[in-house]
Amino acid sequence: RLLSIESNYKLHTMKNIVLKTTACLALFALTINVNAQEAKGERATQGFDKLDTNNDGFLDKTEAVEFKNGQLGRKFDKVDSNKDQKLSKEEIKAYLKKRKAAKKAIEAKKAASAK
Repeated sequence: RLLSIESNYKLHTMKNIVLKTTACLALFALTINVNAQEAKGERATQGFDKLDTNNDGFLDKTEAVEFKNGQLGRKFDKVDSNKDQKLSKEEIKAYLKKRKAAKKAIEAKKAASAK
C-alpha cells in the first residue's frame, strides 16, 4: 500500500513536470512567433514608407506598381477594400491576412483529403 502511494506521488510529480515543461515550450514558441510577426510588420511598414513617395500615408496606383515587379499594382483593386483608389497600411495588412487564411484553408483541405 505504501509503495502504491509513493508510485502515485511520483507519477503525479512527473505529470506536473511534463505539463509545466510543455507550457513553457509553448509560451517560448509563441513569443518567437510574435517577435517574428512584429519584425515582419516593421519590414512591411518600412517598405510601405519607401513606396509612399509623396508621403501622404497612402499608396496610389503609380506608387503600388513599384512593389515587387508590379505585383501590388496588379492586385490594387482587390487590396483597395474601400475603393478610394489609394491603399492604406491597414488595407494591405488585411489583404495579406485574408490571403494567408485562404492558403491555410487550402493546405488544411489538402491534408484532410490526403488522410
